[in-house]
Amino acid sequence: MRTTGPRAFWLAFFITLGVVVPLLGSFALTAVWQKQDAAPAQQPQSGVPIRTPGPRHSGTALVAVAGQRPAFVLLRLDARENAVTLQAVPGESVLQGQSGPVLLAESYAAAGPARACALLSETLGIPIDRYLALTPDTLAAALEGAGSVRLNLTGLLSEAEQAALGLAGPVQEYDPAAAAAFLAGQDGALPPDRAGSLRAGLWEAYLRQNLERLPAALPDGLRGVSGRLLTDLSAEDLYTLAQTLDFLAGAGQAQRTDTGDALPGDGDPAQDGLRITAGVLPGHWDERAGRYEFTEETVALAAQLFGAAGEAEPEETPEPTQTPQPVPGQPSGQTPAA
Repeated sequence: MRTTGPRAFWLAFFITLGVVVPLLGSFALTAVWQKQDAAPAQQPQSGVPIRTPGPRHSGTALVAVAGQRPAFVLLRLDARENAVTLQAVPGESVLQGQSGPVLLAESYAAAGPARACALLSETLGIPIDRYLALTPDTLAAALEGAGSVRLNLTGLLSEAEQAALGLAGPVQEYDPAAAAAFLAGQDGALPPDRAGSLRAGLWEAYLRQNLERLPAALPDGLRGVSGRLLTDLSAEDLYTLAQTLDFLAGAGQAQRTDTGDALPGDGDPAQDGLRITAGVLPGHWDERAGRYEFTEETVALAAQLFGAAGEAEPEETPEPTQTPQPVPGQPSGQTPAA
């Protein structure tokens, strides 16, 4: 029997409420849940650690490039001071060993880079944290991802020397392999101090022109040639090296972003506040004896550039870091040579 009148209306009304109210309630609960879930990301947070360079992002390494006449460079990266220091050290430099004076190249050939590093540290009175020894070909392979550089040879080679080398002009472009071959050819042809200045100039060019590539290119390149290195750099050190180079490269980029100014110089980091000091450690070259003697000026300058041995570093507040990737096929300690 059909129901009509007021009774039918109210019956239909309450049936409709029984269907609509639960639906509205479910929509409301969903909206509240979504709002609560998104709230933490929308609210300002305090106490979040800011990634800044610490003591581990500053250090000095002795780089030895093997060859008929091994070449040496002291390289300091200091992300806290936004500074890079590199000084070529002639292989003929006289070091003070336990049994008497010994040349840096002789110590390297007889006892390896670790001993040469220790004697150089003691002679100059500076801390040297790591050592890295490799051949010119290995260095070129490690820098393959860094690209090419333009080098102005004015002041590094005379016009007569440039002409003797068949160079068309003072400004030359080198990829890593050509740069390594060029330096190797000059090590025996020039006096040690001038060969060192040339080496420092080429390294400086890489830092000034290609610094933004180095945070990825150099650590990855060293991992790729790990079997051909003689070094005490660990996998964690390579990870820290990438961070340090990233800090140094990012400082100039941040300044350009803040000012909005286009700075000249092919992206020269020195224009952006990064301080790069490059040269050769001063000394007296005795051509007859084949010895490069350090002086009081050398020791004083070395302490100024690299710090004096025994200076305490401030403690670094621990911060969570990404687990470093291990060097393929090597333990996380010393990386042996092939």
